[in-house]
Amino acid sequence: SRYTIAVSAPTSLARAAASKTCPPSEAERIFTIRIPKKAIVLSGAFSGCTALKDVKFEEGAQVGSNYGENDLFQNCKSIESIQLPATVEKIGDRMFEGCTGLKEFDFPEDCTMIKSYASSGCSALTNIEIPANITSIKEYAFQDCARLEKITILNPGCSISFYSGTICNYTLNGTSYYNGVICGYEGSTAQE
Repeated sequence: SRYTIAVSAPTSLARAAASKTCPPSEAERIFTIRIPKKAIVLSGAFSGCTALKDVKFEEGAQVGSNYGENDLFQNCKSIESIQLPATVEKIGDRMFEGCTGLKEFDFPEDCTMIKSYASSGCSALTNIEIPANITSIKEYAFQDCARLEKITILNPGCSISFYSGTICNYTLNGTSYYNGVICGYEGSTAQE
């Protein structure tokens, strides 16, 4: 049967995150999660919740720091869009990796970095606008985003990893390629 999780205390999320994955018995039954204010979500809390489609963070909810954002929604294949709390400072390592249904997400106001493999394998993403507050895009952040047609980088000084797979929509014989448009300011790192 389908159900919604409404987390009532930060300790509930800590226990959920301790396993680093959604419990197998629950992974296909969790469709909606509401994160209340004052709750702190830890690394991997919802990783593997394949049916999870709707996540709402109430104002004041937080994603844990010190790697707390890593693997958070990894392989949540049903999520189509998400709005993270404004206080999230990094799109963590593998935060959305394998989220094949993810079509869009908003970058939080305080976010400055997109970490390694953050959106790797997000095959439904078609257009991404990276705001000026992002100063760094790490290796393989947008690797194998099969439908990615356009990425716009609004910070002319944004540091972009030199790995060929950082922004790519397909890999052939072990080599990564991007068949799309990267937009940025003239003379910016996006133009390089």
